[in-house]
Amino acid sequence: EDEPDGLVQLCAEAATGRILGATVMGVHAVEIIHEVGVAISDGLTVGELGDIIHAHPTVSELVMEAAEQAEGLAPYLS
Repeated sequence: EDEPDGLVQLCAEAATGRILGATVMGVHAVEIIHEVGVAISDGLTVGELGDIIHAHPTVSELVMEAAEQAEGLAPYLS
């Protein structure tokens, strides 16, 4: 709780939702950026990434929530 804020931002192709890149900043960025790398190499869309089940509560949930927000499924993050 005393850790500074962070950010997970996904860049996706508008027409298909295919993930093209990401910006991950924060104390635990190195622990979660690999997930986006795997998603890119596998050609996943933001919808597919958002459908992956993540352990809770974990920092990696931020990747799932960023994907859900990109799909318009996480209005509580807006």
